[in-house]
Amino acid sequence: MATPPIQISPSPFNPRDWYWIVAGSTSQVYSSKVGDFVPLNTPDYITWLGRNSPTRIESEAALGGALAEHSLRPASSGVLDGYTDSLADGVAIQLVSRILFNHENRIRALAGQPSVTAAQFKAFIKSQM
Repeated sequence: MATPPIQISPSPFNPRDWYWIVAGSTSQVYSSKVGDFVPLNTPDYITWLGRNSPTRIESEAALGGALAEHSLRPASSGVLDGYTDSLADGVAIQLVSRILFNHENRIRALAGQPSVTAAQFKAFIKSQM
């Protein structure tokens, strides 16, 4: 009776040690562990390929946004631009939310109504989604 082949299951996604093929590149991949692009013949990448498949992503800017979700600052300028854009969007949303919360309570004070709490404001925002 033949022994069944050993199957190696893929590693779970680890954003700190992952590779991306950016814009269909056939010469390099982006390594989150290194924080930059590496050639396809890099020994760590070849070893990593034994258990995983790189994620395909359409652009450096999109990769920067994906890395921002995990607070992984890239070294590559093209990827860094997408990273900082994504962070700036998040900061802008937080700032606008604080301003709206402040304005809501100022309007309520002028109308003689009680202020809303941060939890009530958050519940209102969730109800609008």
